[in-house]
Amino acid sequence: MTFDTNAANALTRKGGGNIAKFNNIGDTTKIKITGLEEREQTDFISGAPILWADGKPKMQFVFTGIDQDTQEETRIFAKGFMLGAIKDALVAAEANLEAGGILAVKFSHEDEPSKPGLNPAKRYVAQYQPPKPASISADDLI
Repeated sequence: MTFDTNAANALTRKGGGNIAKFNNIGDTTKIKITGLEEREQTDFISGAPILWADGKPKMQFVFTGIDQDTQEETRIFAKGFMLGAIKDALVAAEANLEAGGILAVKFSHEDEPSKPGLNPAKRYVAQYQPPKPASISADDLI
């Protein structure tokens, strides 16, 4: 008897922990990064992939890490202005993203809606601290 491997994997896949929420201006999440995944954006209600006008999927980055306040596994879903803020933070830190680095994201303000009836655009600031180098030198190893 065979079974769908994707279905079997879905049953055993870890949920991924909490999701960082940025509901109010000033909301901030700081995580010690343990993983990063690029994945398709999906519609909240239907679960269907969200596509660009040319049919290509809209992508997002999912940062997984340990929340520095709660010590719980937390995910940050980054796209749009948030992703831009994270890129700016990496440039400012003159660093590449690495496991063990600390990523802080803050909901800083909202832009006025461009047209009546639209929601304001959320804006973010971010900071990144690379992981600390090991305190032991290679010469001190076995």
